[in-house]
Amino acid sequence: MKDKVFLDSNIIIYLYSDDEPKKKLIAQNLIVDYDCCISTQVLQEFANVSRKKHKIE
Repeated sequence: MKDKVFLDSNIIIYLYSDDEPKKKLIAQNLIVDYDCCISTQVLQEFANVSRKKHKIE
């Protein structure tokens, strides 16, 4: 049985980041090794950061 964990927006951001491959790998391993949950707030934070980083209006 996998442990259930709640993911912070930073973990989701690292999943899509090419700037920090080490952190990306850690985030990927968390997703595989645990039963993960995310909230709508985390999704909104991820969307805001993604828009700013990629200059999407």
